[in-house]
Amino acid sequence: MENENTGNIPGQLQEQINQFRQVQMQLQSVSYQLQQTKLQQDLSEKAITELEKKDTGDVFKSVGGILISCDSKEVLDELKEKTETLSARTESLEKQNERISLKLASMKKEIESKMAAGKDSE
Repeated sequence: MENENTGNIPGQLQEQINQFRQVQMQLQSVSYQLQQTKLQQDLSEKAITELEKKDTGDVFKSVGGILISCDSKEVLDELKEKTETLSARTESLEKQNERISLKLASMKKEIESKMAAGKDSE
C-alpha cells in the first residue's frame, strides 16, 4: 500500500511535479529575458529615431561609465546593428517562450489527470 495516506503522492507523480516546477522556473527566466530584450530594443529604436532627426555632428555615448564624443552617423550605425541583433534575440525568445508554455500546459494536464485518477482509486 504505497499510497495508503491520502497526503502521500506516488514517487513518479512527485517527480513529474518537480519537473513541472523546473519548467515553470525556466519559463519565468525566458519571460524575464524576453522582457529585458524588448526593453533594450525599444530604447535603441527610440535613440535611432532621435539620431535620425539630428543633423550630422557629434553625440555623446556612454562607454564604461564615461561619456565620449562620437560621430552621430557611427553611433546610428551601431544602434541599427544592435537593434537588428535584439530583434533576432526577441524572436528567438518568443519562440522559446511559446514552446515552454505549450510544454507546461501538456505537463499540467498530465499531472492533473493522474491526480484525478489517484483520487478515483481511493
